[in-house]
Amino acid sequence: MSVKREIFFVGNDAAVLAAVAAMPGLQDYGFHQIESFVETALPSNGALSLVLIDFSYLNGNSIAKSIDVLAKVKELAAAAETIVLYEDMQREDAMNALAMGAFFCIKKPFHSEELKTVMQRAMEGISLRDEVERLKADALPQGNEMVGENKKFRRALKEAESFFDTENPVLILGESGTGKRNLARFIHFSGHKKDGTFLVVNADSMPEDMAGPDMFGWEKGAFTGAKEYGAGSIALCSEGTVYISEITSLSPALQERVLSFIKTKKYSPFGTKNVLTSNARVIASSKENIPELVRKKLFLKELSEVFYGAEIRIPPLRERKSDIIPLAEYFLAKYVLRYGLEKKKFGGTSTEYFMNHYWPENIRELKKTVKHAAILTKASEINYKDIVYYDTSKYSISEFLEKKIVNYLQDVTGLSFGNLYSTIVDEVERTLISMALRETSGNQLKASRILGINRNTLRTKAKQFQVEK
Repeated sequence: MSVKREIFFVGNDAAVLAAVAAMPGLQDYGFHQIESFVETALPSNGALSLVLIDFSYLNGNSIAKSIDVLAKVKELAAAAETIVLYEDMQREDAMNALAMGAFFCIKKPFHSEELKTVMQRAMEGISLRDEVERLKADALPQGNEMVGENKKFRRALKEAESFFDTENPVLILGESGTGKRNLARFIHFSGHKKDGTFLVVNADSMPEDMAGPDMFGWEKGAFTGAKEYGAGSIALCSEGTVYISEITSLSPALQERVLSFIKTKKYSPFGTKNVLTSNARVIASSKENIPELVRKKLFLKELSEVFYGAEIRIPPLRERKSDIIPLAEYFLAKYVLRYGLEKKKFGGTSTEYFMNHYWPENIRELKKTVKHAAILTKASEINYKDIVYYDTSKYSISEFLEKKIVNYLQDVTGLSFGNLYSTIVDEVERTLISMALRETSGNQLKASRILGINRNTLRTKAKQFQVEK
C-alpha cells in the first residue's frame, strides 16, 4: 500500500494558504500548516514530499533561525523538496538556502500564480522521482541479482538464508561467472550484519605481497612504500563481512593466517606482532575442486574443515535453463533503465539462441551479451543477429588465427625462404569474400557493404581468387 504524500507549510501567510488551496491535484496530498516549527510534527514514514518555509515569518516572530529550520528539515526529510519565501532583509539567508539544496526561493510579495507554478514543478519532479523508483523496484528485483526459480538455485538460496543471522564462515562453490559474489552480498545484506561494511578480497587477481596486507593491514615500514599504518579489510569490516574471492588462490602462509583468524577472531597486521581483534565474518568462494586440492596439499585441510556444513553450491547456467530468459530480461531492464534507453524486448530468434547456447562463462557472459545488445541495438526488438556478434564463447579473431596458423608456422620455420605472409592473407581474403557472397546469394553490393570494401574491389578480388558468385 502506497503512503500518501504530505505537504507542510511553516508560516501563516494567508496568500500562501490561498495559493496552496487552489493547487490542482492537492487532493492527492495531505496538507499541514504549522506556525511553530516542531521536529516531531514532521512525518517519519518517508511521506513528506514538499515543505514551504516562510523565512520572514520565522525571523519576524523570533521563532527560530530560518536557516536552522531548513537544515533540520533537510536532516529529517532529506528527500523532501523545499520552497523558501523571503523578504529583502532575508536575501542572504535565501541565497544560503539555495546553496543548501532548496528547490526555489520566492521573494515576497509574490503573485499567486508564481507560487502555484513553482509548487507544480516541484510536485512534478517528486512524481517523476517516485515513478523512477517504482520502475527500479519493478525492473531490479531485490537480492543482488538473485533471480531464478530453478530447483538447484532455489536450494542454494534456501541454504544461504540459514546463514543470514549467524557468525559461521561460509564457502560458496561454483564455476566462474555463476554469481558467487552476488550470493555473498545477498547473505550479508539480508542478515544481521547488513549495516556493517562488505569488502571484497580478490585473491585470484592480487599478488601475494598485496593480498596479505589488504586483508590484515600493515604497520609503518612493513614493506617498501608503507609510510604509515594501514587498516586491512578485516579491521574495516569489524562488524561486517570480508568476502575472499577464490580463497584457494591464497598462498599456504595466508591460508594459515585466515584459518587462525576464523578460529580466534584475532590477527596481527603485517610488520608487527601486536594482536588485534575483529568481529568480521568471512565468506569465501572457489571454483576449484577443494578435496582434490587438499589431496595434493595445495589447500589446507584444516581451513577446508572450518567450512564443513556451511558450503553452498551454485549450479552453472546450463543447468538452470528455465532461468535463462528471466535473467536475460532482468539484465535488459536493468541496462535500459541505467543508460536511459528506449524500451526493448527480445525477439524469438534471440530467445532461441539464449536457450541453445552453452554459456561457458555462465551469468557473467549472459550479462555481458545482453548489455552489448541493449546498448548497440537500435531497434526495439533484439534478435539473433544483434546478439551473436557478442558471443563471448567464441575465440577472438586473433586467438582463432593463432590456433590455426601455429602448426603451419612450425612446418615452415626450417625453410630459408617462403611466402607465409601472402599465403595467409590471400586465404583469409578468399574465405571472407566467399562467405559474404554466399550469405548474400551472390549480391555483390550487399557483400561489399558487409565487408566494408568498395564493390569494384570486391569484384576484382572475386575474379582474382576465382570465387563463384
